Amino acid sequence: EAADKVEKYIYHKNQIIKQEAIRCLVRLTPHNQLETLLNHEDKEVRKSVICAIGELHLNQYCEPLMLLYNKENKSVQLIILDAMSKFGDTLLLDFLSDIVLKNKDLEIRLKAANALVNIGSLGLMRMQVLLLNQDKDIETIYNQVIAKPV
Repeated sequence: EAADKVEKYIYHKNQIIKQEAIRCLVRLTPHNQLETLLNHEDKEVRKSVICAIGELHLNQYCEPLMLLYNKENKSVQLIILDAMSKFGDTLLLDFLSDIVLKNKDLEIRLKAANALVNIGSLGLMRMQVLLLNQDKDIETIYNQVIAKPV
């Protein structure tokens, strides 16, 4: 099977070959089996799978990505938020709002706000409601996201 032939390349030394193999594998793998790759021991494999999920707009992975988010370090969290920004799924409203409100890291909050606004009118309205908290950081984030999306 094609997926079996491609899978051996996810352990390749060359990062570009590894990433391309993962992109191919994501396209070849039945979508219900991608969760195994999301929990792969190699962080680079997980990052590449998350990127591919975002690129392919596989928003059925909203929940698995939300669960994975808190288990990962900042670099993977940013990639998860980038993927989520491509989904435009209202399922993410509360999850992203909580990150914008409660996370201490401004870069993370900015990515979450961008993903929130990319949901559409409901995301934009939620962002405007978050402004009512009178948090200077949220005001700065709002102005950045609205002025020039990340």
